[in-house]
Amino acid sequence: MSAADDQPTTARADGGRPADGGVRDVPGEELARGRFARAWKRFHLVPLGILMAAVVAATCTGYVVREQQREQAMRPPQEAVGVESSLPGQCLSPNHPFPTANPWSNDARPSSEQAFQLGLSTGDQTVVEGKDGWVFWGDVQANNLSQSVGRRVLSQQEMTQWASHYAALAERLRAQGVDFVIQVVPAKWDVYPEQLPDWAQELRGPTTLDYLRYSHPELPVMDMRDALVAAKATAPVYQPLNSHWTPYGGTVGWTAFAACVGAMNPKYAVLRPLDVIGTTLDQGNNEFASFGRLPDGDRSASPVWGTPPGPMTITDKTGKARQVTTDYGTDVLELPAVTRNESAQSDLSALILRDSQGNALAPGWQQGFATTIQVAGALDHPETPVDVQSYVDEHHPDIVVLEVTERFLNFVPIG
Repeated sequence: MSAADDQPTTARADGGRPADGGVRDVPGEELARGRFARAWKRFHLVPLGILMAAVVAATCTGYVVREQQREQAMRPPQEAVGVESSLPGQCLSPNHPFPTANPWSNDARPSSEQAFQLGLSTGDQTVVEGKDGWVFWGDVQANNLSQSVGRRVLSQQEMTQWASHYAALAERLRAQGVDFVIQVVPAKWDVYPEQLPDWAQELRGPTTLDYLRYSHPELPVMDMRDALVAAKATAPVYQPLNSHWTPYGGTVGWTAFAACVGAMNPKYAVLRPLDVIGTTLDQGNNEFASFGRLPDGDRSASPVWGTPPGPMTITDKTGKARQVTTDYGTDVLELPAVTRNESAQSDLSALILRDSQGNALAPGWQQGFATTIQVAGALDHPETPVDVQSYVDEHHPDIVVLEVTERFLNFVPIG
């Protein structure tokens, strides 16, 4: 814009065009002279009024559409209770049927939302105090708290997109003779729901894992909740100040996995539980220390091995190979990593797309499979998906395992 553009309009010499040759008046203004001038001053505002009315109408319409979309996003998908799963019973949790009550459906939702907000208002919304010293992440972590009670589940559209993505992956792998299983690591609120705060208890409804199991039984989604709930009577499978399962919980997860895939395909029947003869207790890792939560005794459990774990070779993302034992908790920060175990339970190989819950599962994978290719699954970054096919082409695994922590079911894959 020039300096002249900031100046007042020059006087007109011809009644229509500025004397300096500037822009002509809008159509109709040239006729607004004499006795029509006053009327035109009123009339010429009509188009502006119409435009403003249109803008307001569009804004209101947009708001209504956004609210409808928001409501649809929060509305649970259609329930499909009682449909038989494509997986054998060893992969499921019969003691976790689809919940009969849903405080987040239809007319019940407004009062549940009010109770939810009231409960949150009593403390820090980043972390939520449960019972007996248990602490849970709030919604800052993948809508964790909302997922725990079923306030946040995948919408029908999101559920369809999620299911279609992994059904297509399963079909592509099947065509190449590669098995596929989705190993969902239950959140601690799904294994220790009694430790949620009192105000959250009556708000618990179906979760995304429930909907995936019962709305899309064609998907190979493992449900290990029964195994972990049973094992917690022996030793802690989760701890109060961490959202990850304990090392002992990881061995329970491996046992459930081995039973599942062994029932899926006889060639995996050689996989068996690890030789755990007891547990030791310690404080474990504290995710909530920065929030002022101090550990209260030894409330994490690690396995005691009956037979000392054998040697294996690991090559981590640096490309450097080193010798460790098979109980090494390969960390997600080391991925991609390849492990080789000459004394494994099988001569099979597994491509494992995983997150940090895989740290505790790693000893099972590494003792069960002669070769594991462990890759960060990146489900919480759906915009940068893993190129599964390139890993399959390079390593030719017998099975692809998608290990995913339950709260990461919040994320919908792209494409």
